[in-house]
Amino acid sequence: MPENTTSRGASAPLPCYTPLFYKISPLLTIHPIGYILKQLYALREDDELDSRENWLYEINADNSARYVLGEKGKRMLVCLGINPSSATPEKLDKTSISVRSIASNNRYDGWVIINLYPVRGTNISSLPDEMDPEEVKKNVAAIKRLICTDEVDIWAAFGDLFYSKSYFFNCFKELLDGLSNVKVHWKATRINRSGTPRHPSREKNSAVLVPFDMESFVNSFS
Repeated sequence: MPENTTSRGASAPLPCYTPLFYKISPLLTIHPIGYILKQLYALREDDELDSRENWLYEINADNSARYVLGEKGKRMLVCLGINPSSATPEKLDKTSISVRSIASNNRYDGWVIINLYPVRGTNISSLPDEMDPEEVKKNVAAIKRLICTDEVDIWAAFGDLFYSKSYFFNCFKELLDGLSNVKVHWKATRINRSGTPRHPSREKNSAVLVPFDMESFVNSFS
């Protein structure tokens, strides 16, 4: 795992998250009612363990960047956005809730969000004018660890925000280079007038994923 990153619950090669368990008072061990409560706490600990181990989550040391967020499944959908906001496994935002719902409605039982640029920002204007090349490098490395299969379905969902920072296209090229050995089945919901794939927050949960011609999209910049 790269230096200065933390991760929880990802399948190999991402390291597993170690959950924090509930503390149980010693009084619970010496009273019959306490024994029952202790068993309930134990069950709750198991539920917590199962829940946390199902998450895919990787951030940097100070949580200013997020590389991966999602839930594991047998049939995974990777969603490619622009940059992460404040969402965490404990508190999803509107975008991540939409991604989870749309993925489920398209018969994926697992979903994960990656981004072109990993630095957190709830508003695109809060991002720096110049990209951080080290964070871009860490982002691509995390995504390559995540996508360790020969083929993958990736939902392009960055929307017109793609044009809001000049370095987003460079980030995109870095990501495409990093996935050059993977057969990517690009998906999208609807296409904006500008040609970009629509952002999840602009879609209904019933949105249908269809093939997206990424090659033509990339060639439109040459």
